[in-house]
This record gives sequence, C-alpha cells and structure tokens, in this order.
Amino acid sequence: MCSIALLASVFASFAYHCSGEQRWHKTDVFLAVLALAVTLGATVPHMSVTEALLAGLILTLALALKRLGTLRSYDHWHSAWHVAVAGGQLFLVTCTL
Repeated sequence: MCSIALLASVFASFAYHCSGEQRWHKTDVFLAVLALAVTLGATVPHMSVTEALLAGLILTLALALKRLGTLRSYDHWHSAWHVAVAGGQLFLVTCTL
C-alpha cells in the first residue's frame, strides 16, 4: 500500500511541476499527505522511540526547507525539500525492515 501511495504522489508531483505549477496542485498536495499518512500508519507501530524522534527531526527539517522555499530562492530550497521528503520516506520504510 505504501508503494502505491508513494507512486501516485510522485506522478502527481511530476504532473504539477511539468504544468509550470499551474495545474494539479490540489491533487499533488492531497496525494503527498496521503502518502505520508499511509507510510506513517504502516511504520509508526514498528518504530523505536529513537526512530520516532529521528523521523520527527527529518519532518521538521523538510518543513523548514519548504518554508525557506517560499521565503527565499524557490528553485533551490524547493528542490532541497523534495530531497528531504524522499529521504524521510526512505527512512520510514527502512524502519520496518
């Protein structure tokens, strides 16, 4: 289920950015939140306290990068946001291994 949600989110984000960020915004946001919720729902029950704290730290970092993207250089910080989100999702998935 996590893979399907993540794949749908990737396609929506790709469509949103390819449209010059004119279309697909609501779908992109909805599927990104859904992917995070599904992944958290599948991984949190299996996390140690340390892993949960690290996941919270990664989430905080990603949100800070997103905020920087709105305040400063969008292209630079928004790309960093995508890298942080991908790294965070990867971290969550590896918590279940």
